[in-house]
Amino acid sequence: MKFPFLSFSCAFALLLSACASPAENEQESRWYSSYQRQTHALSAEGQPKGYKAGLTSAASREQFGSDRALAGNLYRQLPEGGTVSVAGYVKPMLEMELAFRLNQVVTKPISRVDDLLPLIAAVAPAFELPDLGLLKKRPPSPFDIVEANVAAHSFVVGRAMNVNAQCIETIQARLWHNGQLQKSASVTELEGGVWMVLLNLINNRIAQGWEITTDQWLLSGALGGMQALAPQEYVADFRCFGEFAGRIQLLVEAGN
Repeated sequence: MKFPFLSFSCAFALLLSACASPAENEQESRWYSSYQRQTHALSAEGQPKGYKAGLTSAASREQFGSDRALAGNLYRQLPEGGTVSVAGYVKPMLEMELAFRLNQVVTKPISRVDDLLPLIAAVAPAFELPDLGLLKKRPPSPFDIVEANVAAHSFVVGRAMNVNAQCIETIQARLWHNGQLQKSASVTELEGGVWMVLLNLINNRIAQGWEITTDQWLLSGALGGMQALAPQEYVADFRCFGEFAGRIQLLVEAGN
C-alpha cells in the first residue's frame, strides 16, 4: 500500500474544475470527497487482497442513481470450495464475477485498453460476497456506497481459466443453488465492456493512492446482478463460444 499518488487525484480534480460547469464541479467534488473518506477509513487495514468494481451494469447504476461505476478494496479472501457461514454477515449477498491478476506492479494510470491487455496474467471465475448491512443509510446514495467501501466483505476465486481475450469478451455464466438454475448472465452486461471496467477500476485505485500488485485480484463487478446469500451449495460455470471455461463452488451454512 502506498499513498504518494494522492497528488494525481488532486491534479485530476483541479483539471475537472477548470473544464466543467458549476453543477458538474459540485458533483465531481462530492465524488472526490467520498473517495478521500473511503481511503482514509481503509488506510489502517493494510494491504488489500484485491479490488472490486461496483455498479458496473446500466441496471445497477439506475437502481442506485449513479452515473459511473464505483471501486473499493477487498481484504478477506475465502478458499474456493470451502464453507462460509452467514453468521458473519448482516445482509449477505452473492455475485458472480470475473477475477483478474496482472503480471507486473502498476503504480501509474493506464491510458488505453491496448496497454492493459499485455498486463493480464490470469483470469478466473469468482464469487463476491458483499454485505449490504455495511450500508448505513437507506436508501444509500452512490456516495454513501463509496464511503462504505462498496459494501465489500469477502470473495472467492476459482481456478484460473485457459482463455484468451476474445473468449473473455464473450463469457457466459450460469449460477446454480442446490442444483437449481438461478440465473444466466453475460460479460456483455458490463457497461463499456469488461476491459474498460477493469481499466477504470485500476485507474480509480491508483488515483486514490493504492498500487496494484501481482498477487492481488481485480473483480469485474456482478454478472447477472446480486442476490441474497442463502445456505447450502452454490456452483457457477463459465463458458465461451459454448465451450466450458471454468467453474467455482461455495458451500454456505446457516448462522447460529
